Amino acid sequence: MVVKNIPFVVETANRTSNSVMFATIPFNAILHSLGTDSLEERWFTLFETDWKGNFKHQVPMQCDFSSNKIYWILPSGQQPRARFYTLRIDTSSKTDTVSSDGKVEVKDDGKVLKFIVGGDEFAVYRYSDEWKPFFHPVNSPYGSVTRGRGVEHPHQHGLWITYGGEGTGPTGMWSEQTGPPLGPNGRMVHKCFRILKSGPIFAHVVEELDYVRGDNGAKFGHEIRDIKVYNLPSDQRIIDFHLAIAPPDDMTINRRIAFSVRVADSMRITKLTKGYGIENAPRLERPGKIINSEGWMQYRDRQRGNSMPAKWIDFSGPVGNGWAGITLMDHPTNIDYPSNIGGRAYGCVGIHKKYPSTIPVGGRAFLELKFRAYVHVGDGEEANSDGKWNDFAKAPVVVIGDPL
Repeated sequence: MVVKNIPFVVETANRTSNSVMFATIPFNAILHSLGTDSLEERWFTLFETDWKGNFKHQVPMQCDFSSNKIYWILPSGQQPRARFYTLRIDTSSKTDTVSSDGKVEVKDDGKVLKFIVGGDEFAVYRYSDEWKPFFHPVNSPYGSVTRGRGVEHPHQHGLWITYGGEGTGPTGMWSEQTGPPLGPNGRMVHKCFRILKSGPIFAHVVEELDYVRGDNGAKFGHEIRDIKVYNLPSDQRIIDFHLAIAPPDDMTINRRIAFSVRVADSMRITKLTKGYGIENAPRLERPGKIINSEGWMQYRDRQRGNSMPAKWIDFSGPVGNGWAGITLMDHPTNIDYPSNIGGRAYGCVGIHKKYPSTIPVGGRAFLELKFRAYVHVGDGEEANSDGKWNDFAKAPVVVIGDPL
């Protein structure tokens, strides 16, 4: 039996309620000190302590050995300036995972992944779709904030990532047409899951995808997609995306990567009626609301356009018997940050990036991108989307002490 305690302190003053936290832990050094070839998650327990190191209570946590991190979630309420913790390593521990109602489960039925948070279905990831994987439904307490395929703009569905622009030929994946005028369009094809793991703090999925041409089915790109869904209350849930995209073998000018959402029809601002354009269509009696991090609001600030550099964009509106929304967030480490982030009153918002020409095709380099989707009750201001972006964008400040 080996027992080690690793004390650390975390700055929490600028964190929101239920903020997802992480700390980098030297797992390789721990392996060496334990004289073992592998680590088991059941050996690790996290305790909150006072400033002297006296144990107060156990904190649910989860290890991600691949990234040398442990994750936990702050409690609700105003946060103190700092919190003190001790990570205990006990090789004799036989404690295993928590019950299903206290964790995030990911279940694979061969066509879709279902993410179950605290026993409730939160989101479905449709990885076997004919054109591209996407999330739908994505549920708030009042119902889904996303729409599936519709008659209008059928290529806009759920929460999704795509490559290329509209009408960019066989490598473009924004549209979904097998022939003219915009096709044949390319596809994102699911290859396998490297990781499918449930846990007390998050469910973790790592997926491999191929990008294939729409004319001859040839592969022209590859992506590794890392997804985390966290164990948070139903009124403030988070999906994180970390993409590693190989340089596409594509010479078109529109090498765009888009992170987009098509919201539920009940959340729209305008109707789509014959005889009207996209932006001058009549408004719904109870329209939704688009705002961004810079204080821009759809319609009120129309003269500033539909797209501008911003940290995040939020679309909210009526869902069921309440009001709910979804915020899409850009990360400061992403290329072209802050990007132009746009919204359309009929129900679509997105963050767009351009794949850089400086990464050569056939090399070992990947473009890495981080995005977050925040599903909430109320509009973006009421749900504190700016504070939640700060949680996402700024890594926790952690000071680790010497093992005891």
